[in-house]
Amino acid sequence: MFDLRGAAPRWAAGVAAVVAGTAVAVGVASPAQAAAPRCNAVDFMPYIHGGGGVLELPVYRSGGSITVLCTLSYGDSGDDVRQLQWILNYCYKKSLSVDGQFGPKTRTALMQAQDTENVKVDGIYGPQTAMAFKFPWIPNGGCKRL
Repeated sequence: MFDLRGAAPRWAAGVAAVVAGTAVAVGVASPAQAAAPRCNAVDFMPYIHGGGGVLELPVYRSGGSITVLCTLSYGDSGDDVRQLQWILNYCYKKSLSVDGQFGPKTRTALMQAQDTENVKVDGIYGPQTAMAFKFPWIPNGGCKRL
């Protein structure tokens, strides 16, 4: 089991970083996806709605700040895309090869998941999708929203 005792200061700092990054990304420009940076990492974010644990998701990391409001789209590659593929498989019951390449199958699976979550179906993982999606809940299992 994941022991959260004594972790409050780290978790509070993590939440503050996510909230701070979110505030900056939202206030930049419209449309939000065009203003959001490209995801460049995978991180664990505290699940703050009760039950403890963390959510694992793509993020944009720069220096000491992190935001979940980032984008991934066709042609991207890396660990962040690999994480998106795993999320689509685990939380949305897709059967993608987790190869870190955002190709046509990943885009189609993402569009189906966007439709499921009633967000704009555009095949781009962006801020609106991130806020609507479910992510793997560690160590408790299942999927939860931010």
